[in-house]
Amino acid sequence: MNVTEILSQIDARRRAAGLRQIDLADRVGVTQGMVSHWLTGRHSISARDLDRLLEVVGRELRTGPRR
Repeated sequence: MNVTEILSQIDARRRAAGLRQIDLADRVGVTQGMVSHWLTGRHSISARDLDRLLEVVGRELRTGPRR
């Protein structure tokens, strides 16, 4: 799974939870504009910020060898 797919899943979970982008932004400590740029692929996301987004939507990133 690549970062774009992970961000798409984060956005789907955000919507399902009834959260707005501003809600995610407040919880991660960035602007709503930055969240929008991440979710649309206009700006790269750091591993730290990706981990924060995942935490907000109740997920975690597990890494390991490719199958």
